[in-house]
Parts: sequence; structure tokens; C-alpha cells
Amino acid sequence: MIRVGLQHDRLGCLRRFEMVGHATGARFGENPVCAAATALARTAARVLDEVPAVEVRGVAEHEGRLQLHVASYERDASNYLKGVSDYLLVGLRDLEREYPEQVSVVVEDLVETEGE
Repeated sequence: MIRVGLQHDRLGCLRRFEMVGHATGARFGENPVCAAATALARTAARVLDEVPAVEVRGVAEHEGRLQLHVASYERDASNYLKGVSDYLLVGLRDLEREYPEQVSVVVEDLVETEGE
């Protein structure tokens, strides 16, 4: 099972993300659910990393694990960050709804303030 944890600030902007595990039901490397979750997560990480106004730290220690931390962001980047956050959450929730035995998504709100 793919387990996803997301944390957002009070503006709904992604602050932390962790995805662990693999979807089951197909040979390793051939599961479309796993590929979809990976594509969503990697794309979100890549587009955030390209924005100078968003400071992102991430690690993929091994296959089946991705961690991302938005250390800070400038206020004028909040709408962009919120859009990427919504993209990621909607995509992952769709996978969870269609494949509940393979994807689990947990969302928490952080109490810390947004941005820098």
C-alpha cells in the first residue's frame, strides 16, 4: 500500500509531504496506480523546486519513499504554491477513492504561520 501524509499551513499551502510504500497487484515496476502516484508526487516536487520564491528540501532515500519539506516561501508565491498543493491533493485523493486498497492519504493542518 502507498501511504501518503500531507501537511498544509493555514492558507492551504503544502508544507510537508511523505509518500511511502508501493501499490500491490502487479509486478514491481508495472503497477499503474504506483506509477500515477509517483508521477503526481515527482511532478509537484519538481515544479516547486523550480520556483526561486519557494525553498524546498526533499529526499528520496530509496525506492518507495519520498519526503518533501517546504521550508519557506515568499508571500507572492502563495497562490502558486496553493495551486500545486491542490493539484497534488486532488490527484492523490482521486487515486485513493478509486483504489482504496492501494492508496491511503492523510492530511493534517499545521498551526504554524504561512510563508517565511
